[in-house]
Amino acid sequence: LASLLLVRCGDALDAPEYVRWVEDPAHGLCQSVTEGGLEYEFQYKPLDYTILQEHRSFVVPAAEYEQSVQEKSGLEYYQVRIRRADGSGRVLEYGHPTSTELVGRQHYFAFAAEQDIRLFAEGKEVPPALYHFEPDFGVRPEVVLLLAFPRQAAQADRQLRFHDRQLSRRTI
Repeated sequence: LASLLLVRCGDALDAPEYVRWVEDPAHGLCQSVTEGGLEYEFQYKPLDYTILQEHRSFVVPAAEYEQSVQEKSGLEYYQVRIRRADGSGRVLEYGHPTSTELVGRQHYFAFAAEQDIRLFAEGKEVPPALYHFEPDFGVRPEVVLLLAFPRQAAQADRQLRFHDRQLSRRTI
């Protein structure tokens, strides 16, 4: 087994420290926007972070790590979480939708929201290469979207935009 020792801006971090660093909004990889009573959290997920999450462990066998790097190196990963800003109730029930509207929201996030998300980098508008909506099964208070885009140049500024046609009806 190999324990990951990750390098960030010249500093070596062990895996738990690295995860905390990536998730800390002070470092710019996780940003939140509150709009119309909803909080949208955008998390960039560096490759090593994605591998640690996938293995659900801070210790990843070297062979599995190398295989994951080979499989995932052509993409960059993001997560979008949408929740009520006040923390009350399921976000899909925001605004007291009818049962038909609630089903429409679930359908939107499962099948159509992918068309409303773009990564802007190097003067290009890039659609997601992979998109996954984590269903809430009526119990999760938030919407979680997992995204992957073709890898962009390391120095390129990135902007993730989501035109939410169901909840806030705004571009975030």
